[in-house]
Formats: sequence, C-alpha cells, structure tokens
Amino acid sequence: MNAFSDLVVAFGSDCEPTSRRLDNPWTPVAVGPGRVWSGASPDPGPSARSSAAVPGWSMWCIGEIFSYRSRADEPLTRFLDDVGQGEADPALLDAQALVVAWDETRRELHVWTDRMGTTHGYVGGAAGSRRCGTFLSAVAEGSPRNLDWEAITGFCGFGFYPADRTMFEDVRIVRPATWMVLNDQGEVAREHRYWDWTFDPDHSRSDNDLLDEFDDVWSRVVAARVGDRRIVLPLSGGLDSRTVFAVATGATDALATFSYGYARESSELAIARAIARTRGVRHRELLVQPYLFDRLGDVADAVEGMQSLSYSRQAGASRDLRELGDRVAGGHWGDVWFDAPAGQGPPRSVPEEAHTKFAKNGRAWLLEPVCAPHLGGQAPDDVLRQFLSDELARLPDLEDTAMQLKMLKTEQWSFRWTLASTRAYQLGAPTLLPFYANDIVDFFARVPSSRLVGRRLQVAYLRRHHPDLAKVRWQQTDMSLYARPTEQLGALGRRALRKAGRTLGKPTVPERNWEVQYLTGTGPVLLRQQLAQAARASLSSPESMEALVSSFLDDPGPGTGYAVDAALTLSAFLP
Repeated sequence: MNAFSDLVVAFGSDCEPTSRRLDNPWTPVAVGPGRVWSGASPDPGPSARSSAAVPGWSMWCIGEIFSYRSRADEPLTRFLDDVGQGEADPALLDAQALVVAWDETRRELHVWTDRMGTTHGYVGGAAGSRRCGTFLSAVAEGSPRNLDWEAITGFCGFGFYPADRTMFEDVRIVRPATWMVLNDQGEVAREHRYWDWTFDPDHSRSDNDLLDEFDDVWSRVVAARVGDRRIVLPLSGGLDSRTVFAVATGATDALATFSYGYARESSELAIARAIARTRGVRHRELLVQPYLFDRLGDVADAVEGMQSLSYSRQAGASRDLRELGDRVAGGHWGDVWFDAPAGQGPPRSVPEEAHTKFAKNGRAWLLEPVCAPHLGGQAPDDVLRQFLSDELARLPDLEDTAMQLKMLKTEQWSFRWTLASTRAYQLGAPTLLPFYANDIVDFFARVPSSRLVGRRLQVAYLRRHHPDLAKVRWQQTDMSLYARPTEQLGALGRRALRKAGRTLGKPTVPERNWEVQYLTGTGPVLLRQQLAQAARASLSSPESMEALVSSFLDDPGPGTGYAVDAALTLSAFLP
C-alpha cells in the first residue's frame, strides 16, 4: 500500500514495462505513439493521477493541479481546451505535477513540468525503444544503460545528479518549467522554457507591509492546498514547518501533526511537541529505528537513486502516515526563500560559492577511486565546477549574488535532491509543498535580499502574525523568537551541559539517520556485505571499498558517513 502513481509511454511498443515501483501493477490506459501505461497501488488511497480528453487529444496528469488561470474548477480540462486551441499558457498552471498530452492529429507527445519541477519526468532510451515517464527504472528499460560517469561524478561530489543527467548516458530528466514535444518515435522534436526567473526587489516597502502581504499570499496558498483534506504535518525544531502549521491550523479542522527523531530527549521532538500543544492539535511522536536494510527496495524505488538512501529519513515514518491523514504538508524550501547571507568577507563568484555549498565533505573517498578512472584525465572537482558554471550560464543574470545563488540552488539542489526526499513520504501519502507555489516564488522575487539575512523576515512574520508560536523556542538558537536576556543565559547553560556530557564521554543523541541505520544492530554487518558486492561489481576495488567501510566503522563521521551512504546508493542502482 503506497501513494505512488506513475505514467510511462512506450513509443512503438505494446510491451508492458517489467520494472515496477513497489510492485505496483501496470494498466494500459491508451494507445498513442505506442502503449500508455499507468502504475499505481491496488489500494492507492487519494489519487494523484487525473485525465482529460477532447477530440484528437488525450491528457494525463501525475500529481496535482490546484488552479489554471487562477481558477480552481476543472483546471486540467480547461488547460487541455487551451492546448487544443493553441492558447495554452503553462506558466499559469499552479501545480505540483507532470502533465502529458497526446496529439493524435500531429502524432506528437507534449510534456509539461511545473515551474519548480516538483514531479519528475524522464525521457530516453535507444532509437526504436524510447520511453517517457515518471519512473526512471521503467523508462531506462529501453536504454543500453551505458553509465554517464560525469553525471555519477556529480552524484558523488554533490549528493545529486546535476543538470538534467541521470546515471545513464541516454536517459535525461525533464527540467523545470519546460514544454517538451516528442515525435511518435520518442525523439525530442522541440522544447522551450515557458517561465523564467525575475528579480525586481522593492526597497521602498516597510517590513510590516511585506509581512502583511506575505501573510495574505501564504494563507491563500496553504488554504488552496489543504482544502477539505485530512492533513498530516511533520513538525521539527525549525521555523519552516512552524510557518506551515501557523496557517494550516486555521485552514482545516482535520489536521494532525507528527515528529520523528532519534531519542525521546531530543530537542527536536520537545519543540515539535510544544508547537502542537500551543494550538491543541493532536500529535504523534516516532523514534526512528533501523529500517533501511529491511526496506532497501522500497526506499530505492521511492528516491530512484537521485539521493543517498539514508538521507530520506521520511521513509522510516511512512507507514505511520497513512492512518494520520490523506496528504502530507511539507515545509521544504522555506529556509531557502527566507534566508540570505550576511555578506561578510570578500565576494566570491557564484559558481565558486555554489561549489563550496554543494560539494560534500567526504567526496574524496569516492571521486578518486570510483570516478577519476572514467573521466579521461579530467580532475573530478573540475567536472563539478564545470557543471555549476554551465547551469548558471543557462539562467538569467539577476544582478544579485544572493538571489543568483538561490536560483541555482532551486534549479539544481531542490530539483534534483530535495524533491527526491519528498517522494519518501509517498510510501505513505502524497505530499503537498506550499513553498513551491507560484505565488510564493513571485512574492520572494520582489523581496530585497537584505531583508532576509538571518531569517529576519520569517522571525518577524511569526512574531507579528503568530505570537503564540513565536514563544516556542527555535532549535537553531535554543531560544524563543523574542530572545530575551534570561533566555540567552538559559541557552548558554544548556549548551555548556551538553558540551560537558560529551567531554565526559556520555552517550550523545544521534543527529543523523546514517548513525542509526549503519551503526546499530546488524547495520555494520549488512553495510559491509552490501558494499563488498559493490566492489565485486567494479564500482571500486575491493581494497578501496574495504578501506572506506573500515574507516567509517572505526571512526564514524560526516565525511565517511556520506561516502558509505553514496556508495551504497550507487551499488543499488548501477548495473
């Protein structure tokens, strides 16, 4: 039982895909350039797939459309009407969806991604065996599966596949805000970007004016997504889930919250508990236990190798979600919109700044032994820098370093990494992402970066519009958003006690999922076995892989923790 819906178009073939996500069966839904297949759980719960048809056209949507041309009634049908009349404006789709339409007259397949690319679509395969769809493994069945080592270098260095690349040379992801047209052989006939970034900051407005406008836009966005659904909201110790919670409590009576952490005494769970209690919302807590090796196939099918397997700790909570609500409302990407660097130190180029932020600690364990032998003499870090320069060159110059970096992070980090995490929730329920709404993106395109330093505007928003929630401490500072002098003393005292505990060798609360999955129970044994198989499959020499595993198990840390996690992911997806 899961919440995934998939669509695959097999060009020139009636053969059912052999790859299944979570063993969801395929059902033929149409004949177009070949067979169109839909995949879903036999008991999927709320559907995340819809369809529409007019003479000569058939359209399918994987995900959700909330409005088209600012109207919420039958948005897919009205969009298809415009498509058929040549008047479609996909920039006016407020959606978390991939939309596919077959034009019977011209024998062309149209594919649209939403502005932020929240629902991934893939295109590829050898000539005569090409496919398009939402499940990478099924699309790649038509590929000879030659490995794309530059892309794999990106994965090892950044933790995600950059640009539009996947692990296979001839399978690409459809970029955000794209209108792509494929001929009846599955070849790309034409494509263009239908929306692009702008930045027009209004310095004349007061903070209070900005806060009031945000409250109006944010309330409308969350209400439109919540509707009359049963919503489950994951709460953390940060500000983004709290910002969703602030308005979701007024948008629906059918709200439940939950939090998940690694120990009952963790501050994350205590803060989430206090937030829910403030407004009397029913709340559930979950301790993350070792689950990954028992559910390795499920997690792999959810994230599709687009991020390291233990990063999506949501998978460990997915089985509890279904009984709590029909949709999960996530606070993802709020931290990026609401923050900007303070501008200290000498300025650096955007590509260099991005490399510093994107490049993973521990990447050297993989770049040299795994990737470098396949790069024809190129230095792996040069490959990483070139990806960033090329991606930045594709985007408009917004003449603001902070916004330029934010745009690049959204097009790459969010699109290729963050959104893969949200699919782990779909093991239990579909995910709503209000911070990805068109109106939210448009709002922040008019906010000066100087107003966002240190999360200033978000803190001020909660203090002005939701003071009850501002009184609850923030995990980052260990203080409320009012930061009274007495709180500062208390926070310093708590930090001193934690430091003393570490100095005395007292057990610390795990803070990362890989600590639980790879270092407890049978995790070390299973990790070593899995990575030994990866070495035998020529991912790396057995000696290099054993050195990595031994180094991690002997002295675990973020660097080796990332490296073994990425290596495990590659071993699960590379042929």
